[in-house]
Amino acid sequence: MARQCLRSGSYTRAKRNATALSASEPSNSDIKHSINWVSTYVGTDIGARASVDRGTAERSHEISRVFQVLADPTRRAVVERLARGPASTTELAGPFNMALPSFTQHLAMLEKCGMVRSRKEGRVRHYHLSPKPLATAEDWMVAQRAIWNQRLDQLQDYVEGMKTPKR
Repeated sequence: MARQCLRSGSYTRAKRNATALSASEPSNSDIKHSINWVSTYVGTDIGARASVDRGTAERSHEISRVFQVLADPTRRAVVERLARGPASTTELAGPFNMALPSFTQHLAMLEKCGMVRSRKEGRVRHYHLSPKPLATAEDWMVAQRAIWNQRLDQLQDYVEGMKTPKR
């Protein structure tokens, strides 16, 4: 096996790559500088965020379900249709080329997530949009955007500070 590696030249390439990597390894001062930057500009509370209280865990689970439900194009189309107003199961299933039992599984997922509500009138089930889960996901995205905008602003300030000549 070793002879085969030597013949093919892979050993030589691997040794050459290892030499090239060791030449570009960061120095201790580079590593300390990076650690200082992370703790200053990204925040030292990374570990503290791991402790999540019960309310936050439930909210996180709800947000995950919303994104899971919206990951499917059929369910997204149903949500878009219900944004225009309530509709029956057969009305909602009309544009899709699938069996009604398969389509009702999509509706069941939307209902389990809390994104839609249904009521039965005789033999017809009508669905309407319930915006609370969407609002929860939107609030989460707004909070994430604020965090990352702040971090990117701090990064920009840091980079601009590095550009100024030191005296």
